[in-house]
Amino acid sequence: MKRSTIIVADLQADANFGLGMAVSALDGGGTVVQSLMRNGPAERDGQLRVGDHIDSIDGHSLEGATQADADRLIRRFDGHVRIVASRPLSWRSDPALSSDIVSDRSRGYLLNSSVIEWCWQRVG
Repeated sequence: MKRSTIIVADLQADANFGLGMAVSALDGGGTVVQSLMRNGPAERDGQLRVGDHIDSIDGHSLEGATQADADRLIRRFDGHVRIVASRPLSWRSDPALSSDIVSDRSRGYLLNSSVIEWCWQRVG
């Protein structure tokens, strides 16, 4: 299991931009942020990035959603909208692993050790 961080973005949809983002449904399931509109609500908020996995929009799960379902849900909301997303961590985005004193080889070991430790915590 990959390490990931959870993002909760509270956006204010507006008449010109909506939420200011486009999403794409993946063939294997899931929905990701495809693009952010310049100066749109999502870009101004600054929390979401292209490639983030969208878990839910205002409590509506996007698990198993088709492209049409995701598009319809994105356009449905106005006013305040809460988006819950996740972003896989890599050594480049995890501050604990991005230190200059950690070599590339050690980063791989640390990431794998984190997964093993997480599994042992679940089993034990």
